[in-house]
Amino acid sequence: MMEFLQLEDLRAAWPYLRHGVGMALIIGAVCPLIGIYFVLRRIVFIGVAIPQVSSAGIAFAFLSQGMGWFGLLPGATPHMGVALTGSIVFTLIALLSMGLLLPRGGQAEAVIGLVFVAVSGLSLVLIANAPVAEAGLLNMLKGEIVAVTAVDLIQAVVFFGLVGGLLLVFNKDFLLLAFDRDLAVTMGKAVAAWDVFFFILAGVAVSVAVFNVGPIAGFAFLIVPPLIGLLFSRNMVMLFPLSAAVGIVGSLAGFFLAFRFDLPAGPAGAVFLGATYAVLAGVKILALRCFR
Repeated sequence: MMEFLQLEDLRAAWPYLRHGVGMALIIGAVCPLIGIYFVLRRIVFIGVAIPQVSSAGIAFAFLSQGMGWFGLLPGATPHMGVALTGSIVFTLIALLSMGLLLPRGGQAEAVIGLVFVAVSGLSLVLIANAPVAEAGLLNMLKGEIVAVTAVDLIQAVVFFGLVGGLLLVFNKDFLLLAFDRDLAVTMGKAVAAWDVFFFILAGVAVSVAVFNVGPIAGFAFLIVPPLIGLLFSRNMVMLFPLSAAVGIVGSLAGFFLAFRFDLPAGPAGAVFLGATYAVLAGVKILALRCFR
């Protein structure tokens, strides 16, 4: 990583960065579209916990391969496909459980907080016991997006294109469930089945995002762009493209900051998005107070 950061300019570094930039743009564009439903459903705290659950799945997958569990070859060099599978399995189990079974209200938030703390600790415990280099595992949990290959990028285009297409096709149904579940039941919608469908889409997408950019940036791209979009959107038609645009800008800013100051790209993008929301929210509050 240090090699391209020491190059003279961004143009010289582009061959090293182009696949990672492409992956970041895809994640930055699609994750906010999923995050909108988390915000509208008022389950943002689940969005906080799920990236950590995904990280625990990655750590468990590495430990499993190192120990030879589930028929894996003991002591083998960790395979990225195994890590992604662990991430997806853990995420789907947790997301479906919390999304479908938790009661609404303060008790649910307490349980989600407990899950967040537990899986964060579990990730570290699993890393400490994995018979592979801890540095490599920690890099995976941070999200080494600069290591993305052309094959990874093509797979991401196909996958996130499918997820984005399904979100677009079933947008009205997902919005109906987010705004008025009782009306959806009255209209004869299979609410439970639609919930399962949405959480499967969201769970797999979040797993892939966390696998590439890490849990911190995964949560940031999931939640912060929709929150910024809500500051200025007058309707749902504006909210979706504006949130995607904010995510794209955040991904580009993360790479610029990473290149300029030798920082990890995912967390840098998360910091940029958080700071942007704080500034814009403050400006809006001051403007409303001054002009009302």
